[in-house]
Amino acid sequence: MSAAQLQRQYEGWRTQQSCFQYAGLVAVLAIPVGLIFFDISRVFVIGLVALFLFSMFRAVRADFFAWIIEQGRFGGFYDYMTSRLPRNMQIILPRRKRDK
Repeated sequence: MSAAQLQRQYEGWRTQQSCFQYAGLVAVLAIPVGLIFFDISRVFVIGLVALFLFSMFRAVRADFFAWIIEQGRFGGFYDYMTSRLPRNMQIILPRRKRDK
């Protein structure tokens, strides 16, 4: 691929990422607004939650492919997550009974 084609691919993945992030944001914000002002049904709330989860999955997927183009190599999802998360982030897991 040429540099221009890679740049177009990169811009396309970034555009998809932002579109899906905004779609997920709108879906999440529509839940309380719909419940308070429009008395929406539980099925519609479940649909909005499903739309949010689908949108976030697609946004992460688009960001992953944009990251691959940024890196200039194919890396695994673990490499992607370690490069996207802050370096000082700690994940604290609860102690299990067998760890004691």
